[in-house]
Amino acid sequence: MVDILSKIKDIEDYCKAKPEAHVFKTFKISSDDFLKFKNIIIDLNSYSKINDKIMKQLWIKYKTVPPKPRLMEVYFQMVENENFTRSIMIEDFLSSHEIRGISGVSVCAIFLSPYPNGQKFTCRWNCHYCPNEPGQPRSYLFGEPGVLRANQNKFDCVEQLYSRINSLKACGHPTDKFEVKVLGGTIHSYPKDYLEEFMRDIYYAANTCSSKHSRERKTLEEEQDVNEISQHRIIGLTIETRPDCINSSELINFRRWGVTRIEIGVQHTEDSILKAVNRGHGIKQSLKAIKLMRDCGFKEVIHLMPNLPTSTEELDIKMIDYIIKNVCPDEVKMYPTTTTPFTQILEDYKEGKYIPYGNESLENVILHWLMNVNEWTRNDRIVRDIPKYYIVDGVKSSNQKQEFDEIMKEKGIKCKCIRYREAGRHENYKSEDGELVIRTYDAHGGKEYFISWESKDKEVIFGFVRLRLVNKSAFDIFPELENCALIRELHVYGKTIKVNDKNDGISSQHIGIGKILMNKAEEIAKENGFNKISVIAGIGTRNYYKKIGYEKIETFMIKKI
Repeated sequence: MVDILSKIKDIEDYCKAKPEAHVFKTFKISSDDFLKFKNIIIDLNSYSKINDKIMKQLWIKYKTVPPKPRLMEVYFQMVENENFTRSIMIEDFLSSHEIRGISGVSVCAIFLSPYPNGQKFTCRWNCHYCPNEPGQPRSYLFGEPGVLRANQNKFDCVEQLYSRINSLKACGHPTDKFEVKVLGGTIHSYPKDYLEEFMRDIYYAANTCSSKHSRERKTLEEEQDVNEISQHRIIGLTIETRPDCINSSELINFRRWGVTRIEIGVQHTEDSILKAVNRGHGIKQSLKAIKLMRDCGFKEVIHLMPNLPTSTEELDIKMIDYIIKNVCPDEVKMYPTTTTPFTQILEDYKEGKYIPYGNESLENVILHWLMNVNEWTRNDRIVRDIPKYYIVDGVKSSNQKQEFDEIMKEKGIKCKCIRYREAGRHENYKSEDGELVIRTYDAHGGKEYFISWESKDKEVIFGFVRLRLVNKSAFDIFPELENCALIRELHVYGKTIKVNDKNDGISSQHIGIGKILMNKAEEIAKENGFNKISVIAGIGTRNYYKKIGYEKIETFMIKKI
């Protein structure tokens, strides 16, 4: 352990270990194709710079047009089995879906089973907009990309993660650090023993996916300990649930599992609209849940649904104004209501009881959000990725966000949210030219500090810390948090950097931004009378915090200041 810690300089360096053997389980390549692909790789390696023109010349030369993931597979086999020297140039060129690495971390989404422990899953709530397709997790449809993968792997936790990790590798994305999102509807509706096994298997899968030999599963805590120094480290774990399911006992469970972020369906701020869709809770429960989560150090993602039954353009704009001013969310998924099969609103739509307002009104609502959202909020999604053939009424464009981007560009409007300003989306900016920016706001009974490293014109963000100061944190739930300032998130942006790679001067993940932000957070906490500071660290980042003076107390990393 000492040897590992001695090599850690900043949070961005922590997850850098020797690359694992590249194990693929999905592609089958004939011997003839393998030889052609191998020769293409050898030829690519002879160039000082690779571009599409060179690749097309090689297609003609070898009379084959291989997909990049196939070439990537052959490349890694050559590295592993033939002592072929790794080439960052080749890996970068063969990487597909480059956008996935821009936010600084790869994400693996996996789904809970519709038949946990062999029994049929039943959600005790029945929201009218929520699909209930037979054989699928509640609120999800078979044709959605992630759900298809889950079905292919029979909703087995380990197989889903193996598949997802291999897919990321095949596209050239590093997998030494990644976040896991556990989806499948309200997690509280699942049997406890099923959830315990599922959570343990997340870490087991990460710890064993590089091994060609399986081993016995350990306990949850033992697998977490292994993951601290694993070749695939889980640096964040997200679950989704309802606001009225958030309570102290559940939050204790979440921390034991390693959960760092919670998604909750707020959906709307008007109780009459929530009642009309049989939501089962009001805005007060949502606010109470967010306060409790934040006081315990969690990050939150809220879901909002414009165009619900009985709502109007005016009411949805009013909702957005309330969210921006009073809720101040960390992250938001904006899901305009979509009428699909297996929902009650489809029946209401057929009977004329539910008439969605038009696209022009919806555009006004979404643009109002994008134009006014706070700098400390991240837009995770604007439209849910539902295949067109499911949609009876609602947004059918798969690139709706890009369309809104074009509209804003035409109007000369820029969104201030984190996602639009992430460093990986602005390659002309360099982190060494940035400066420290501190924004403060009152939210949910506490003082929030959004401490960031940004370009001088504030157009680009390279990293940030969310620091919460509250007079009485939830130490009745977590006694170790008494008199603790709460670091709820540390994130540095830029493309994920592969193991042992050198900084190219563009990415912000190599110049110690994390350390700058942490030092400032500790300084602010001390100035405000706190003698301890805590971090809700992902399992795979614990050793970084140990390196900078934090110690593991129960499920948090805590430091005296």
